[in-house]
Amino acid sequence: MKTAIGTMVLLPLGFTVAGAYIWATMPEAQLLGMIWAVVGVGLLLFFGLLIFVLGRKAARTQAVRESGIAATAVIADMSDTGLLVNHQPQMQLELDVHVPGVEPYRHSMRKVVPLSMLGLLRPGATIAVYVDRDDPANVVFEASGRLLVAG
Repeated sequence: MKTAIGTMVLLPLGFTVAGAYIWATMPEAQLLGMIWAVVGVGLLLFFGLLIFVLGRKAARTQAVRESGIAATAVIADMSDTGLLVNHQPQMQLELDVHVPGVEPYRHSMRKVVPLSMLGLLRPGATIAVYVDRDDPANVVFEASGRLLVAG
């Protein structure tokens, strides 16, 4: 992850510095330097926004894991969305969430599931989840196997 972030910062920074240098020192190539500088700044803004959004999502998920309500969910339905992330399928899960002291409710989520876990996740299986105390629609399920319950 650190390598990817380093690349997302260094590549656009290199474009920006090279573009500014060309723009300032080579009058015959000022347009090229300007283009490189603008592309570099644009890439910096794009990657900065991407890192910010992904970081916020990861922080919210971690907060629910740490302070959310431990609950169980029964997989009511499961289907492949057709999307692969690092050769791992993204699945559409329909869950019946059971929070202690609350009426069970249906929750729909998409989750990238490791191939090694696909055999364990099936309709009728019970999994452990965490539910956000402030937003019951925010259900966190980790498909790494640490949160699976016999089902």
